[in-house]
Amino acid sequence: MSDQEKIARFYEKAEKYGGWKQVPASRIAEIFLEVVQPAKIGFEVVKPLLLAHHVDSEITQLIKLERLKGGVYTPQFGLSLAYVPYPYESQLKWHRTLKSVNFDLFELPHLYRGTKAQSLEGAEVYYSTSLLGEKCFREEFQRAWQKVEPEMEEWFKSTSSREGILKRCEQHLARPRGGVQFLPGARLVRTFTLAKMRMREPAARELELFLEEYHEGEQSRKNLFKALDQVISEI
Repeated sequence: MSDQEKIARFYEKAEKYGGWKQVPASRIAEIFLEVVQPAKIGFEVVKPLLLAHHVDSEITQLIKLERLKGGVYTPQFGLSLAYVPYPYESQLKWHRTLKSVNFDLFELPHLYRGTKAQSLEGAEVYYSTSLLGEKCFREEFQRAWQKVEPEMEEWFKSTSSREGILKRCEQHLARPRGGVQFLPGARLVRTFTLAKMRMREPAARELELFLEEYHEGEQSRKNLFKALDQVISEI
């Protein structure tokens, strides 16, 4: 679809829903909870647009309504891993409570079903605009959630073990690298998952690759190797 076609479609939608009307952030958060119904799927509210389910001492599953550019929102899901440090400079920080959860490994649905966002057909099914009033936002988010929920459940099931997390990291690392690199990212998650499995030499090799790929300095190297040994010593 060309840019002109996208613009024409948006203005058709604006006419359908009665023109421009920004949905307040408070209502977006309320609609998010009304549609998802966190208690029914075993999640609790951590922040207005962030939900969490504590699986065990290592893994916390997360669901977030992520704001993209242009007032568009999309569901995001992933894991917070207690054994992955982030940030790691100027000092190490761990996120081992619900209040300190962090997306260590995650998916944006419009990228999940393909390796390149621009190659996906119908990616807009995952988008909800906040610029055309509550009715439009609710209808679009309900549609997005119906699409995302079974994909998310399958993803959470596949990442419920260290072995599953490693496989998902491999899939992430096999994707073509775009202009944006997320931190901590699949390489660092893979590093510390291997460390949790007492595989120090492979973990150290992965950490060296991470430091090279992200052009990290000596302080990061020192802190992350310290964290690697700390994770192994705690087992």
